[in-house]
Amino acid sequence: MHCPHCASDNVYKNGIRVRREGSAKQEYHCKECSKYFTVPYDGPDRSLRVLEDVEPGQILDLKFDKAMKIHGATDVHFGANEHHDEKFQEFIEEVDADPNARWFLNGDNIELIPPNYKMISISSLLTELNL
Repeated sequence: MHCPHCASDNVYKNGIRVRREGSAKQEYHCKECSKYFTVPYDGPDRSLRVLEDVEPGQILDLKFDKAMKIHGATDVHFGANEHHDEKFQEFIEEVDADPNARWFLNGDNIELIPPNYKMISISSLLTELNL
């Protein structure tokens, strides 16, 4: 993919935009000129229409022509010491192997913990405070 503004190939995907009438566009951002551009999106998950407007408190209602399996991954904590990479990879492979399966992330998924950050447990904190 090349930027239509500066012809650079130093671009990255920046999400999918679904318009109210149902058409979808893949958005890109150019690292060279910092401009955004879109191209028509015909990806594999286009039928989900998950990106339609859903207001807080509303129910996300999905209709399919065939049976679908929806898997939820919550509290993945990718980047934390507690993240279990092998189990997460098994989950991804299981969903990927089933053409009728889709998945979503929910909860705490990515830890942005700086290097050498000292995490302390509640019990350690109480001990340090002599409580």
